[in-house]
Amino acid sequence: MLFRARRAAKIAWFNLGIRGIRRTPRVMCAPNSPLVLVSQTCHRDLNMYLLALKSFTRFIPPRQVVILDDGSLTRSDKIVLRQHIATVEIRSVGSVINIGPCPKLNFWERILLVADLVRSDYVIQLDSDTLTLRNPTAVSRAIYDNRTFTQAGDDGERILPGTDIAKRMQPQLHASRHNHTQLAAEASLDHAVSRGIESYVRGCAGFTGFGKGSFSRQRVEQYTVVMRDAVGAFKWNERGSDQVMSNLIVANTPGAEVLPFEDYCYHRPELDLSARTFIHFLGTYRFNLGRYRRLGRRVVRELATSREYRTMPAQAIPIFVISLARSVTRREAIERHLSALGLSFECVDAVDGQTLAPETLAKVTGPEKIPIGQVACALSHLSVYQRIVSREIPVACVLEDDGRLHPSAIGLLQKGCVTSDFDLCFLDCENRNHRGVVCFDPDSRTEIAPGISTYLLSDGPFCLHAYLISLAGAKKRSAEIVPVREAIDRYDFGSHRLNFRAVLHPRLAFLSVLSRASLALDSTRSAEISWYRLRGLPGYYPIRDFVKGTRARRWHELRAKQAAGQLSSTRQWRPLSGGARILPE
Repeated sequence: MLFRARRAAKIAWFNLGIRGIRRTPRVMCAPNSPLVLVSQTCHRDLNMYLLALKSFTRFIPPRQVVILDDGSLTRSDKIVLRQHIATVEIRSVGSVINIGPCPKLNFWERILLVADLVRSDYVIQLDSDTLTLRNPTAVSRAIYDNRTFTQAGDDGERILPGTDIAKRMQPQLHASRHNHTQLAAEASLDHAVSRGIESYVRGCAGFTGFGKGSFSRQRVEQYTVVMRDAVGAFKWNERGSDQVMSNLIVANTPGAEVLPFEDYCYHRPELDLSARTFIHFLGTYRFNLGRYRRLGRRVVRELATSREYRTMPAQAIPIFVISLARSVTRREAIERHLSALGLSFECVDAVDGQTLAPETLAKVTGPEKIPIGQVACALSHLSVYQRIVSREIPVACVLEDDGRLHPSAIGLLQKGCVTSDFDLCFLDCENRNHRGVVCFDPDSRTEIAPGISTYLLSDGPFCLHAYLISLAGAKKRSAEIVPVREAIDRYDFGSHRLNFRAVLHPRLAFLSVLSRASLALDSTRSAEISWYRLRGLPGYYPIRDFVKGTRARRWHELRAKQAAGQLSSTRQWRPLSGGARILPE
């Protein structure tokens, strides 16, 4: 009774510290995300669960959150959950069918629910007693690669043959006074190897990701029969067997990984938590030293007040940012810019030309000799197109890390396009390419969002720092980039005819001053760019073109192209004005 009173007091003190979690922004799900989050929670842990969920989804928004109710959630609890999560399904334990050989315990219903969901989605199990303190980039990569992962049960744990685990755990079982289910099962793994269970990992089911199609109910039931025979039906039906099952599935899934313990750890009093990405506050030491409460309060403040960490709204058009991992200044700058606009985004590590191996270069290039930087750029954009195709995203926005969006683009990105009748739609671009001036047809005006129109282009212009690409466009470009025979913004070798359009009045993007920076130096002073402060004025670029005489030269080029039959005579072509614009932020 004294233990229960002390536990209740600790929980009350913790909840008092994080009570502000209910005043933080709602979790907005991303319709195009491949991720479904699954959690099992109870009435007592409601605030704790909201803290765990919001700390994670501020970095990786899911398509849907599925909550398994252990039976203790009240009607009021469910109302709170629906108020704080945009797309949520709350299911009772009894709604999960469990008529096979699996134990009839609440946590087994969770693993069976995950088995149902992974048929069509990537699924992460997220426990209520976790905190995500930094962007979990390893998890983002696993989701994209459809790779199963688990949090390590301790430092140094990795996927090993089951016989090795059994040899290690058998002495511990004999020395233990408590014949715990997990310990007994791990010590018996040598009996399971001959029946198809080859590997095991001492992981943690409370934070585990399962790739789409990675396992099925049939596999769960097969492993259940093997392990029940190994440890006995009575022991296998005790709590803890679900943890063993999760570890078995992860370890025997091809390509699965264990997250590095130095970044994804659980709380122990002797551990330094200052530089961790993800922490699991397991029951034994959960409230020790007040760390969970202090870090929880910090996360609540970040969610409530910091623009950078504010939970992002749902977006119809996802944003992919191409950025070199070593170019820290540029990546941080674009992250601040997009966060300030309230837009969610996914950073994609650009291919680094300095690290491209000669054998890799030979595989992806043709006979043409082109700079290695252009090869890396093409492969970087290709990696984004492959993401779009694999996730079947209707329209996506692609930004290079020196691209910047105008605030007027926010509505388009959040609500989506009325039509996607284009392959590539440039939000900003140059007015020419290697063949000369690029033209637009003013009669081809199409409204894709309220107040935002696009125009048909005669050809693809230089610059890919900010553009929309449709699923059809991504498929076409994915099929023709490799072998790389030209720069990514030249379109000579493609077998597909691309439909190019652009937003012109006003443009929805511009270039940062960092576009003039060397990637090695990673910095450029705005003072080095002429008339930098004047470039934000509406008439700057038209006046500059008039003074330089470039407008007249473009019209001359246009007429020459028409005379040569290079432009359709049925269109009222006009030369694109200006060019890619560097504006003050």
